[in-house]
Parts: sequence; structure tokens; C-alpha cells
Amino acid sequence: MKNALLLLITLLGLVSCKSKSEEKPSSNPEPISMDIKAIKKIDAHSHYKHSREYLPELFDKWNMQSILVDVPIEDSTGIKRAWGDYLTHANQHPDLFFLCSSLIGIGIDSPNFSQENIERLDKEIDAGAKMVKVWKNFGMVTKDASGDFIQIDDVRLQPIWDFLRDKSIPVIAHIGEPVQAWRPLDNPNNPHFGYYTNNPQYHAYNLTEIPSYETIIAARDKWIESNPDLKI
Repeated sequence: MKNALLLLITLLGLVSCKSKSEEKPSSNPEPISMDIKAIKKIDAHSHYKHSREYLPELFDKWNMQSILVDVPIEDSTGIKRAWGDYLTHANQHPDLFFLCSSLIGIGIDSPNFSQENIERLDKEIDAGAKMVKVWKNFGMVTKDASGDFIQIDDVRLQPIWDFLRDKSIPVIAHIGEPVQAWRPLDNPNNPHFGYYTNNPQYHAYNLTEIPSYETIIAARDKWIESNPDLKI
């Protein structure tokens, strides 16, 4: 009798679970109400070079501001920057944008390199820059006069870090690439396949002169450890 009762209880439980699992969700679920302006949002990395009529309305709709990040790139004519465009744009909409200046290692062998960049950064900070960007040209692209890739912990950069520390200016750092850049990308399903196919100059697997992932990350870590009071 006891075993029969237990079996009956078990069967009833299974029937109950089965009936609940087969219940179909409502075809008209209650919509989730969300106020998209309730939370302030910051786009931490944008490249709006020019004003657009729709931007102020869009930013107001989403209760959003954005950081205009300058990224210097060297070409045959010298160093190309978007700083001037960003400065004009931010001055038109100071309530929408923050300005981010930049640093690149071109000319690092010059004895005046650090002082010239400090003077430039000082002017751009006075003009509104709230932070400075460094990117993967350190470690992967830019070389000094001896042909060595300039790492982010290069001692020739230290006066600049000291200046930014004293100014309480943060540094946005994109140093290196995902480790997949040092591996073959023979699978189109790899999430990095598209990027390195379209940007082969950063696919270190095929560019053996680029330092290893470990070398670049070690330089980054040493830089951070050597500048404990610099906001990074």
C-alpha cells in the first residue's frame, strides 16, 4: 500500500510537470516600459568629425554625451589628426561632447620630443581636452630611429606621463590586440576573422617582425606599475 501510494504521488507529479511545460506563453505579453532617458549614458569612444543636424536631438533622446577621440596616423605627408575637426565640433555643442587629445611616438629620438609634446598637450588641454589617447601604434606600428618598435613603457615617454599625472589628465590606452592577432585565422566563424581580413596590417601572425603578444602586454603592465598615480 505504501509503495503504491508513493508511485501514485510520483505519477501525479510527472503529469503536473508535463502539463505546465506544455503551457504556451501568452501571445500578447505585457510590454516592458523603459524610460531611455532615465540613465545617463556616455559613448566612450566616438569619431564624429563634423556636426550633423540630427545629433543634438539623438543625444537628448538617449540622455547621452560622447568622447571625441583623436587618433593620429602617420602617412607619407606626416601625421594626420582629427583634432581640429573635433575641437570645432565640441565648441559647437559643448554640452554633448568631451575632447580627447592623443600621443604618437613619431620622432621619439629627438631630444625635444617630450618637451614639444608636453607643450602641444598643454595647449590642447587648455582648449578643452579632458584626456589623452594612446593606441596600438605603440608596440605594433611605430619604430624609433634604430628600427625598434616603440613600447608604451619606453623611458623617453616618462616626462609626458609625469606631466599628465600632475595635470590629473587620464590616459585612454589601447595597447596591443587580442591574442588572436598572433594566431592563424583559418576559420571564417572566428569572431576576429573579418577584422584581420580587412586590416591585415594588424594580423601579427603574418607579420613576424611585430613583437609578441606577451612582449607588448608586459610593456603595458610595466608602464602601469611605473605610473601608479597616472589615471589610465
